[in-house]
Amino acid sequence: MSQLQYNRLMTIGSEGDLATCQFNNKMSPRAFAEIAIGRGVAKVVGEDYAVRLPAQNQSVVVLDADLVTSNSIAVSVNGVALTPIVFAVDHDTTMLAIATAIALQPNIDTAVVSDANNRTITVIADQGQVATVDSFVVTLGASQAGAVITNGTQDSFYGVALRTQNKENLNNASGTTGPAPYNEGDAVSMLRQGKVLVYVDQDVTSDDPVYMRIVAGAGDSLIGRFRKDADSGSAILVADATYTVGATDGGLATLEFNKP
Repeated sequence: MSQLQYNRLMTIGSEGDLATCQFNNKMSPRAFAEIAIGRGVAKVVGEDYAVRLPAQNQSVVVLDADLVTSNSIAVSVNGVALTPIVFAVDHDTTMLAIATAIALQPNIDTAVVSDANNRTITVIADQGQVATVDSFVVTLGASQAGAVITNGTQDSFYGVALRTQNKENLNNASGTTGPAPYNEGDAVSMLRQGKVLVYVDQDVTSDDPVYMRIVAGAGDSLIGRFRKDADSGSAILVADATYTVGATDGGLATLEFNKP
């Protein structure tokens, strides 16, 4: 007898597979750098039709007071301690000197002093790189300004890199290690609208919000994978996306979204 009913949700699949046979919308942008199958991706700023994995690429430092004579400012960026900057001339000049020193670090694109009192420094990384101000400590002088550091991202969710038949599984002595990634310069089959199977790094249900990782965590908590909370700033909200089907930690959930 012929099969008369079909389930629109496919029950067997792997990371990056389409989850349904319904309408979907795909693009084929260029991979700015290596992208693993099934990961959320971000658009490359300043380039048309290019994508990369998301990154923690923005750091904002806000002082609660002006710098004063004899202050010494110790700053660490991406794990590297800068030579301490000593107060010179006035607050504005010293803040500019700090920003200049940060901008000279590897993989940093810009460091800009802003706000009405020039108490804020915004640091942006080169494309695909990390910008993390680890510490900003003021010592000496008659008073010492305190600093609040917020490490985040300029990126937003752009789509999911799909698995395709021409990406064969990689193997080692223990067996398969999953499908080969998209290499730099490859055309990425990227889903913009539809349902896709993605790994989640915590239990999720269809009632939970969707977050995408911008910082890797322990185990399989890899950049571009998904969860239900920000994990202390390690993931960003994916607006207007839902888990159509939930999953347990390390399992495959069905992610649905519609990007314009």
